[in-house]
Amino acid sequence: MNVFERLLYAKRIAAHETGHVLLAWFSSYVREVAWVSLEKSKTAYFSLPRGSSEFLFDRAVICLAGIAGEAAVFGRFRSGPAAGDLLTARACAEEYRRTPDCARRLGRIKPPGAPMTLDFAAMFSDRPPPEVCRVLDCAYAAARDKIISFRDAFDRVHQMLLDKKELKRDEIAALFGPRPWAP
Repeated sequence: MNVFERLLYAKRIAAHETGHVLLAWFSSYVREVAWVSLEKSKTAYFSLPRGSSEFLFDRAVICLAGIAGEAAVFGRFRSGPAAGDLLTARACAEEYRRTPDCARRLGRIKPPGAPMTLDFAAMFSDRPPPEVCRVLDCAYAAARDKIISFRDAFDRVHQMLLDKKELKRDEIAALFGPRPWAP
């Protein structure tokens, strides 16, 4: 990789991880957001025990937030860094679609429209059922909408992550403000 490619890759990973940290920060199912690292390509957050089926949807949203973060900065995402996130989001969506809350929630959330629609069925070698793709569409829409709502904070965290390579809880709090839910 040349210097330009390394910088572009770092910017992409920072956008991906910033998406995760933003959605985890505002999740009522996340007890703590400890750090986010560009070099480790990871965000450390600790979920509360499953209390309801909404936990499954929220987990799918956080997983797809990395993809939404990349799309916010680059207009699209690369599947390589997101492969594990896609598998976890799919597992959550498969379990969530069997819950009573699923139909109620999916009726309230407008899935992304063109050009933001992602073909989740094509992202897996074994195509998920349409209901699972609908849950994934709605989870992606929720992640994308949260990033749009907090775009200024997203951009500040993204830039600081590029500059510092790792952010701790206190630095994240200074950029996002206090968490809306006390753990």
